[in-house]
Amino acid sequence: MTTEQATWTVQLPESYIGDLTHRIIKLNKRAKRLGMQPLTTDTTTTPIRTEHKVEHLNDHGGSTRKWELITADQQPQGPVRFWQEITITGQIPALNGWQAIAVLDNVAGQAIVRSIPSPTGERHPTPEHHKDVTRCDHCHTKRNRNNLVVVYSPSTGEYMTLGKTCLKDFCPSLRDPQRQMDMVAMWIDCVRHFSEIDPNDPDHIPRHRVPDAYSTLGALEWAVACVRKDGYRKRPQDYDDRAPMGTADMVRELMVYIPYGSEAHKRQADMRKEYAPTDDDRTKAVTVHEFAQHLSGDSDYASNVRILSAQPFIEWKHVGFVVSAVSAYNRELTKAEEKKTHIKSTFLGHVKARQEATVKLLKTHSWDTEWGTTTLHVFVTPEGQQVKWFASNCGPQGDIGETYKVKLTPKKHELDSYTNEPVTIVNRVAFL
Repeated sequence: MTTEQATWTVQLPESYIGDLTHRIIKLNKRAKRLGMQPLTTDTTTTPIRTEHKVEHLNDHGGSTRKWELITADQQPQGPVRFWQEITITGQIPALNGWQAIAVLDNVAGQAIVRSIPSPTGERHPTPEHHKDVTRCDHCHTKRNRNNLVVVYSPSTGEYMTLGKTCLKDFCPSLRDPQRQMDMVAMWIDCVRHFSEIDPNDPDHIPRHRVPDAYSTLGALEWAVACVRKDGYRKRPQDYDDRAPMGTADMVRELMVYIPYGSEAHKRQADMRKEYAPTDDDRTKAVTVHEFAQHLSGDSDYASNVRILSAQPFIEWKHVGFVVSAVSAYNRELTKAEEKKTHIKSTFLGHVKARQEATVKLLKTHSWDTEWGTTTLHVFVTPEGQQVKWFASNCGPQGDIGETYKVKLTPKKHELDSYTNEPVTIVNRVAFL
């Protein structure tokens, strides 16, 4: 049996490639039973374009979200997806110099035309008089037929409509020409289906999805804003609805796509207003991004952060690594501040004696207890005295390195268990 190689090209978002692959696997099983060569696919190694979800307000107070191309000056803060180009190659059975251009299906006496392009991609429209489901140009017998094939001769420009039995006589080298031509038409239907999909159609959801991607810098912007407001939070060890989310989970909640109108979308909208990144947050995110790409250390964690931070986009499961770079950056700032201040071996004030002081925030650390969230704030005075304050669900809303005027009460004086430096534990802190 002789064959001709045909190639088709489809451009799809990555989330649809799984569906296409699943469809081709099913078609190839049928092709194998017919003795035909299977379809093969080749996908581009780099995306041909990148899109993000954009929300548009309408005149009725609602909004819609659509996938739109990312421009050079945009930094997406929501889901991102990539388009790939897939080349599909198949072997079409040759018909002794004739080319199959369509398969006709008889539906209630009317012809449903499934066109077959040539191996070069050229399409020949089927003439109207060849769409007669009772016609056969080989035996010239007029009777109702379920399936027919329309063939075309490139050398003479002639068309013929052939029934199943006559097609076998017309091309005796094919084992089952009617079913093989039907198989080719199914290939074309598959290619056309995926070529005509509207990726913004809310009613079309891919069965075999791939994870959404997220902008690395966009994730860092949300992370910096969250840490500024709440401090860096690790994920709770035990699932508890009352425990606050970890910073990485907060960033995922802020970036993930949620259909408009649902309760979850309303909660997300409120969260986005509360944690909206400021210009300072965006500036710091760029600094953290650069820091993360050159994070020192030989551990797997440091390597993961360096690799992921160098990528423009990351998957859902990798958000935690990138977000943790904010905490690592703040720790480096704290170490630098501690070196500059040269903490002296003195305590602040007298125990239980309320006083005013000027302090600079060095670092914060939060954890969950059965009574709620506790946050440790570490300050240093201009004189170099180290101050620690354990606060519940409160604290400064500023950033590491900011200076505050406060009123506080020293609770006790002790030596740090790691550095053996004097530390003043305070309570009843009021920001002036």
